Amino acid sequence: MVDSIVAHMQAAVPHHGEVLLITHKALDRLPKAYRKFWHLVCDEIPSVFNSIELKIPITHRGITDHIKVDNVLVDGISLVEPRNKTALEDLASGRHGDQNLESFKDLANLVLRDDVLVVTNPEHYADLIDPSTKRASINFFGIKKEDFAKGWKTTTFLGANFFQTELYHVWSRLFKVSWQPHGELASTLRYTEHHNGERLKLTYLFERKASKQFYRIEEDDGTEMFDAVWNTVVGHLNGKPFIWQVPADRYPENFSPINRLPGISHGLDKANWKTVDNVVLLSVRNQGTPAWGFLKNIGMSDNEIAETLNHQNAYQAMMRCSLRDPLVDRPVEAIVPDRATAEWLAEKFEGCTIEKMKHSLPEPSKSGRPSIGKAPMSQKERNARNYAKRKAEKLGLVDKGYPQFD
Repeated sequence: MVDSIVAHMQAAVPHHGEVLLITHKALDRLPKAYRKFWHLVCDEIPSVFNSIELKIPITHRGITDHIKVDNVLVDGISLVEPRNKTALEDLASGRHGDQNLESFKDLANLVLRDDVLVVTNPEHYADLIDPSTKRASINFFGIKKEDFAKGWKTTTFLGANFFQTELYHVWSRLFKVSWQPHGELASTLRYTEHHNGERLKLTYLFERKASKQFYRIEEDDGTEMFDAVWNTVVGHLNGKPFIWQVPADRYPENFSPINRLPGISHGLDKANWKTVDNVVLLSVRNQGTPAWGFLKNIGMSDNEIAETLNHQNAYQAMMRCSLRDPLVDRPVEAIVPDRATAEWLAEKFEGCTIEKMKHSLPEPSKSGRPSIGKAPMSQKERNARNYAKRKAEKLGLVDKGYPQFD
């Protein structure tokens, strides 16, 4: 597929005008040749950050003998680079035929790629390879470099809430990428803010942030807390149809996969989802995860990370329902795990309401990330803040519109 795309780009007549549609995956693999004649418009913000966790206290030498972790990128993060490329190529290809070495295949592939920056915590790595320590697992992070967006005549990314995406935060901090709104496209948008907030009711379950550990707590009857949360939400909706998103390792019984939202729902526009007026969003990302720690190490605040990992995902998932259709006026209820998520979403939808669901579930412990310690904003307070934001935008004090890579 990539070879045929490259051949087409090579044969195209420069400056004659042509639209070539390719997938994100194909774009990720395109070489740099022939780019200078093409404008790249990337629909939806691509993911640039992924994590690989390996539990290898005994077998780590299958990969650690072939990599080096010497150069410090920032405090607490060091580069992972090839030590033995031939051995890594064998791991990446799988031609060794060893099923136990298969677990190193993804990491070997990333380390060999020139367009990906692979990093890890140097202290964790030192503990892993030291036989006197008891470290059993380690996380490696692959960060897509900005190279795949370079070399084109222009490069433009299209997506909602751009300044809360991992691409914006990671590239701005690690690679010093600067951004500017695309003036021509921004001026032709159907809308730049939501005007149907009065349709939306945001219902949250807990004052504090729930976590995967909270979901795993066993009740007296042996069932887990997640089941109690799910049953509470289903009872609250009382037979109304809903689309739903839950952690990847959960699957409520007797519920159709047709209405299940994937972990990443950006850009999906399924007709049957747009007819549904209720959304249940129970996915959570824990503050203590390695991904959270990595993003803190590159200078992101807890609020910025929560926006990127949690709130942005909730926004994208919620927008798969009938709220996506500007011609529909039916009420919508979105159920989210915590107050902080509800308040963040409310900022996007002027006129919406926020309410805590009445239930008998216990509150998550303080070890989970608490929401901001204040009462939810009143409608009057949200309207005043949104008015001030719009006024600042009109005065040119706030960037607005689609950003463009420069």
